[in-house]
Amino acid sequence: MSGDSSSGPARPRTGARYALERTSFDGQTVVYDGFVHLPEQSLSLHVELSAEGGSAQVGGPDPDGGFARAAVALLKAAAKLPRGPEAGPPPRRVARWRG
Repeated sequence: MSGDSSSGPARPRTGARYALERTSFDGQTVVYDGFVHLPEQSLSLHVELSAEGGSAQVGGPDPDGGFARAAVALLKAAAKLPRGPEAGPPPRRVARWRG
């Protein structure tokens, strides 16, 4: 196997790559942790969404910034929020590239 694994996650040359994983879901709240990878750095993200799709809490270095707002929007779309009580669990992983 060739390649250098010490170089870290794949970084975009432009834009951002969101990589989030569901860490908990209790039927009311879904929690995702992960990163937004930028050309020059990676920022950690922690997002808690209500299953009804209304509220979101974001933790990380810039919880009110554009990357956090974009992460909330893509997670709501991927999880198809709001969810009905008969819906299964939201996706375990969400990865998106944004230009």
